[in-house]
Amino acid sequence: MERRGACGPPAHRHVKTLRRITAALAVVGALLLALHLGGRVVPLRNPAIYSERTPFPHDIQLTYEEARSQLVRRAGETAEAYALRAHDVVTRGMAHYWRDDGVDKYHLRLPPWENYVLWAASFVRPGMYRKWEFADPDRALERGVGLCSQAAIVLVHALRNNGVPAVIVGLDGHVVAMAAVAPGKRILLDADYGVVVPFGLTEVSANPDLVRPYYAAKYPPAKVDQLVGIYGPKGNFLDPSGAANYTAVRHRREVISYTLCWVIPLVLMAPYGLVLAGTALRRRLKRRKT
Repeated sequence: MERRGACGPPAHRHVKTLRRITAALAVVGALLLALHLGGRVVPLRNPAIYSERTPFPHDIQLTYEEARSQLVRRAGETAEAYALRAHDVVTRGMAHYWRDDGVDKYHLRLPPWENYVLWAASFVRPGMYRKWEFADPDRALERGVGLCSQAAIVLVHALRNNGVPAVIVGLDGHVVAMAAVAPGKRILLDADYGVVVPFGLTEVSANPDLVRPYYAAKYPPAKVDQLVGIYGPKGNFLDPSGAANYTAVRHRREVISYTLCWVIPLVLMAPYGLVLAGTALRRRLKRRKT
């Protein structure tokens, strides 16, 4: 006959151990779920960015809410008028900032309440995840900081979402947007520098000096010479997939990581639910036998 210990039969002890383990996992899952839910109401933009020193004077002037509302196309607004206005909104709604000293201050490293998967990954592979450029244009606009490519992602998405064909243009060291604003007419929109060039990439690649007067109106000659140089044909490319898929691998990882932020807590909590359900079922069967 099997001897009982102080904690009851071995089977009972195993059930209690399993219950403790699954309960601990459920607590972790519930905390992660609460963290992620809380992050849905915590702003990504740090208001300190409005007074932060950046390469451009008056770099960011609009709040996230102002920029978001102004990116809606107005009734009767032509494609060209909207493209110019959207360009100005993105220029004034985002700051050129990607410095190491603000990696956490301005959420270049995504905080755990926003995406704890990418936050954890930033310590494992900092080269890939420490500074995260959003594929999601709305989150990018909410954070309000980034490089030229981040501004281009936001602008191209806004244009496409409002019926204006647009693509991301990669240059040799810079990224801008190009919009088709009329039949046969394309314009280049540099929302990072706040400059509009009334030509398409084909014309500018063949004659980069076309961009000179438009940048010269805002920037010193040395900077203008540098920008003219990067508009040459070397290294230029168009991304026809647009804003959401500017970097395909990064976009997939972003989607997967945000999905995991919901899935992981549910997976951690599910075993405890099964244990509780099993316990309730055994008690019901026991009562029926008695």
